[in-house]
Amino acid sequence: MSGAPDPAVGDGDGPGQVLDTVAWVLPYKLLLGVVAVLALTFFSLPVVLLLGGMLSAGGADGLPLLLVVPAVLWTAVGVLFAACALRAIGLGMVITTEGVQVRSYRRRRWYPWAGIALVRSRQGWRHLGATELELTDGRTVTVWFTSARYALQRGDRRDPAVWSGGWGRVQPLRPTRSAIDAHREWLRRRGAAAGTRPGT
Repeated sequence: MSGAPDPAVGDGDGPGQVLDTVAWVLPYKLLLGVVAVLALTFFSLPVVLLLGGMLSAGGADGLPLLLVVPAVLWTAVGVLFAACALRAIGLGMVITTEGVQVRSYRRRRWYPWAGIALVRSRQGWRHLGATELELTDGRTVTVWFTSARYALQRGDRRDPAVWSGGWGRVQPLRPTRSAIDAHREWLRRRGAAAGTRPGT
């Protein structure tokens, strides 16, 4: 007897034909790139000045150690900030005929339709309208960057659903509608395939 299907096959890309891609629009990606460059420039400036002072003083003896440690930590913060901005450029969700790929800060995660019990729109103030994937093992995956808050960055400002609903509620947005439609179509195809098996 086989167990339940694995709700998350693993990292990377998944199979199937791409039906919809949810990602930041190009101007916002460029803005994130500029933010990353400015962060590196701003946070690395103290280290550059300290190195210049060290060289002009004739070596490390002319540079107070108490200034080196804060400068290095300050630069590390800038590198982390810039890395987050660059990683944010790749955030997105790819909907295919066989499942959903979620591209987060850390990795790309593939969720096949066989492991997804329900696709719904998140209600409430936190991540309002975000696509939620209820997995067959009881876990829930919230794709936060598909929420109404980031509609402008995705290019969905004209989506009527963004402005629908009342306090803390919203109609399914474009990413959620695409995922729901793809999931329903997969269920229909699976049901049709089961109905054509010999002996059914």
